[in-house]
Amino acid sequence: MPLTDTTNNTRKRPIQLDDYTCGLIIGRFQADQSIADIQLAMSIPRSTIVDCVNRWKETGIGISETRKGRLPKLSERDQRAVVRSFMEEPFMPFVAPKEELKTAGVDIHRQTLSKYAAINGFGSYSPAYIPKLTPRHMQRRLTWAKDKVKWTPERWENVIWSDESKFNVQDSDGRSQ
Repeated sequence: MPLTDTTNNTRKRPIQLDDYTCGLIIGRFQADQSIADIQLAMSIPRSTIVDCVNRWKETGIGISETRKGRLPKLSERDQRAVVRSFMEEPFMPFVAPKEELKTAGVDIHRQTLSKYAAINGFGSYSPAYIPKLTPRHMQRRLTWAKDKVKWTPERWENVIWSDESKFNVQDSDGRSQ
């Protein structure tokens, strides 16, 4: 028994006919060409031609409806509820709405929930790092504020505020910021 080479045994994927090609098949069929003749002339599998002709006989059009893909996991109502929960608590992790949905009977993967969040304009953000104030910092700030609480506006006018920054809208003037 001879061995056969199976290394390049790739299956052909079924083709989706476009409107034009399906119209050509139907036109040839209406011109009384046989399915075998259409197959030879157009190099299209027989099953595809038969499907196109049968669809045309049943519905009046040869093309199939576009495939819609998988139905959404969440209903529109559930999607609105998820969006509402993200809006109410924007820094909440994705696990919390997942648990709420699970108690409502909807089992959803974290990645799917992340996809719904991205579709509705939400994303994941890392909080900015802000160093914590030590008790010494807090005490010094409080002392500073108590010293300045009775200052008059005239006295505040003599203070140079060092937190102000210069911004150029058009171009740089050569100075470092």
